[in-house]
Order: sequence, then C-alpha cells, then structure tokens
Amino acid sequence: FTILFIIVQGLVVCSDLRFVSEIKINGNEAFSDLELEKILRLKKPKLFSRSTFSKKLFNKDILNIKSFYKSNGFLSVQIEGSYKEIDIRNVVIEINIIEGECYYLNKINISGNKLYDNDWLSNFISIKTNSPYNPTYVRKKIKELKNQYLNDGKLFINIIDEIFVEDKNVSIRLTIAEGKTYYLNNINIVGIVDVPEKFVTREL
Repeated sequence: FTILFIIVQGLVVCSDLRFVSEIKINGNEAFSDLELEKILRLKKPKLFSRSTFSKKLFNKDILNIKSFYKSNGFLSVQIEGSYKEIDIRNVVIEINIIEGECYYLNKINISGNKLYDNDWLSNFISIKTNSPYNPTYVRKKIKELKNQYLNDGKLFINIIDEIFVEDKNVSIRLTIAEGKTYYLNNINIVGIVDVPEKFVTREL
C-alpha cells in the first residue's frame, strides 16, 4: 500500500501581531511632526505598508527623541510616551513633549595645554559658540582630542571637562594635564620562524 502526505503551506498568523495605526505627537514647538517622525523606527501607516508594533522599538523611539532634543540644546526636555490598543490588531501611539528651555554654548576656556596652542585646539574641537549646546558632540570631540594627544606620545594625558550653566548659557572649562612625551625606542619580535622579521616590522 501507499501512504500519501499532502502538505498545504499557508500564512502563519500570529495572534500577538499588532500594527501601528496612528502616531500622535503633542507639545513640540521647536521641531515639526515630520522632523520627529524621521527619527522614529515605528512609522505611521502608508498606503502599502504598516509598522509592526514592538514595545522594544517603542521604548527606543522615546529615547531617540529625547536624545535628539538634548543634542539640540534642550537639556531639560521631558518625553512621555504611551500606546493604546484600539482593537486586537491596531495600536495608537501618543508622544507628549515638554521641551523646556534651549541652552546655548557661551564660551570654552582651555588651560594646561603646551603641545598645542589655543587656536589649534579651538579649530580641532570645532565647537561653535552661541549655538545650541550639544553634550554628546562635546564628549565626542574631547575623546578625539585625547586620542590626538596619545598619537603624539602623551600616554598619560588627562583632560578634565567642567560644565557651568547660568540662565540659558553653558560654559565649558577644559583643564589639560599633558604629562611627559614618550618615544618609541626599539621593537623586539620573538617567536618568528617562517617569516623574515623585516616583513613583520614593516607592517607595524
């Protein structure tokens, strides 16, 4: 006798699958809905596409909007997000924003630098005064400056950054302790058997 198996493949429907049907943004004045929606991973429904709702992505979107505001000088911004299931398949997202004041970078004071003068450091850091204060960018530039010192042999470079806030103005004070300059004296390579040492050292 013969046994015949007939398998019909079809769509697997997940009972927990939900879609974003609407995104409401309230309280934003400095940035338009369109500007903020570009940051979101979850999107408003379009003609032929809909975002699958995910609580993980929802929480990330709230954090991303908060980071966006802070990077544009809104240090005390408050973001509150919520979502509501309007039926078993559709979710409405609501984002409420209290922007607060925009803080501007007033000045940067640098001390302790000997290897580089203030003009060189100002050009390297390239942080514009009288522009919205961006703490993320400032941290990034300080890290790059430290790496620059390390590349020039300042192995124990230490950069202390202090932030002062008065009204809506932010001042930065960078105190640099350069330390000694260290030079490469010699390279010893051991354990090479099949490769000539000159081929290894030229790659260093």
